[in-house]
Amino acid sequence: MAADGETSESDKLSVVLRAGASIVGSKPIISHDTKYLLCVSGNAVKVLSTVSGECVQELRHHTACVTSIQINPANQYQLFSCSLDKTLIKWDFTDGVVLKVYQLYRPLVAIYVTAASDTTLLVKRKVAAKGLTKATFEHRFRVK
Repeated sequence: MAADGETSESDKLSVVLRAGASIVGSKPIISHDTKYLLCVSGNAVKVLSTVSGECVQELRHHTACVTSIQINPANQYQLFSCSLDKTLIKWDFTDGVVLKVYQLYRPLVAIYVTAASDTTLLVKRKVAAKGLTKATFEHRFRVK
């Protein structure tokens, strides 16, 4: 406090992060061999070593917020990421290389691996529908 009893600029408090809110928009994934933790971080996916905690790769190609990630069931060292930029990307996350970019027509909000096939993903997207502000639609998407 200032000497005259008034509050100075340096004495004022400000809220930086409010408790109770999630700071993670998409759940992190641990690789099948437990060597890596894969975390969404804005427009990128960070690959962290579970041994050292070090960021060993930063997967950057999306131009908007990454909304979901999934390990490729056909290859444990590949990752799918989807984004509000309308793309689904297949990565080699150990090398940090884009293997394929699938361009879709709407922003994507989630991807899920189906149990029926190791080449089919369930993709969720949000669209504006008549009478609704936002609706979520699901589509099966074959990847190769």
